[in-house]
Amino acid sequence: MKRVISLDVLRGMTVAGMILVNNPAQWGVQYSPLKHAQWNGITPTDLVFPFFLFIMGVSAYFSLPKRAATGKGPVLAHVLTRSVMIFATGLLLHLMSRVAWGTVSDWGSFRIMGVLQALSLSYLFGSLILVGIRFRHLLPISFALLSAYALLLLLGDGYALSPDNIVARIDSAILGESHLHTQSLPEGGRMAFDPEGIVSTLPRIAHFLLGAFAGKLIAEDRENMSMAMSKILLFGAAILIAGYLLQYGLPLNKKIWSPTFTLVSCGYASLTLGLLVWLIDVKERRGWTSFFRVFGSNPLFLYCIAWLFAILLGIQVSDGMSVKALFYSACLKPYLGEPFGSLVYSLLLVGGVWLVGLPLYRKHIYIKL
Repeated sequence: MKRVISLDVLRGMTVAGMILVNNPAQWGVQYSPLKHAQWNGITPTDLVFPFFLFIMGVSAYFSLPKRAATGKGPVLAHVLTRSVMIFATGLLLHLMSRVAWGTVSDWGSFRIMGVLQALSLSYLFGSLILVGIRFRHLLPISFALLSAYALLLLLGDGYALSPDNIVARIDSAILGESHLHTQSLPEGGRMAFDPEGIVSTLPRIAHFLLGAFAGKLIAEDRENMSMAMSKILLFGAAILIAGYLLQYGLPLNKKIWSPTFTLVSCGYASLTLGLLVWLIDVKERRGWTSFFRVFGSNPLFLYCIAWLFAILLGIQVSDGMSVKALFYSACLKPYLGEPFGSLVYSLLLVGGVWLVGLPLYRKHIYIKL
């Protein structure tokens, strides 16, 4: 079977994007497109993490059935092991950050959830569903999960930016307020709220399954990528339009991962994948793809490398300033200004991570998480 190069490229683009938006030189001075929406609404940055989760679902459709062919026991063991590894890595990176920045003793505020932890839970439950069901049930199950979550939000003030939000209340009850991220309030102050919390795992599972459905569309026509492209584009357009139409009753909101946000972000991801399939796998225009394939070949490993870079560059070295702050204030901000200097810093960090991944890519070394 042909290798679908566009999947590697989109995976690499999303990882590079995650590193870019997570590592400004100074928070609060980024370009607007590199900021998350404060609450309701959507920005380009809000699409980066969802794109990666979508691609994870696409890839799972290709890999899990092959493993399941040898029996469900081994594939379930693989899914569980990988999920635990990803979750534990997220905790370890957070712990390393606190050690490096001198806050390790404050265990009462140790954040339990995060991007890798959210990916882990989505992958775990989404993969269990994939292994245990007939693939024709992918869409009904996805829409059932989103419908159930929509009902929970509507009945529990889930769209309210307040501590009465049902998502915040359940996450606080399970994890404890001090172990959650915080969200600024319009009237000032902050509330305990985690954008990668437990409750929002429910729509993220549906998100993963929608990605798996896109993988199914590709697999059905893997020898005829033009047909696969048409199906993916049609699927993406349908759920994108549905998401935007439904936003009038169910607003777009990444932080609670609203059902409409799931549909819209999966729609954009599917359309992007379809365009890449046409450009790369149909037209075979691949000369520009090497940069992103470096990230796509070791995505989570390079994401962790970027986190380690951020930890080291965030260590205070002089007058309470970190390496990052000193470099930005001395070398970038005076000449490039605040937003552009911050962007250049982020791009330099992306380039540094790419240099780590380049020899691995050239030697076909894949470090799996």
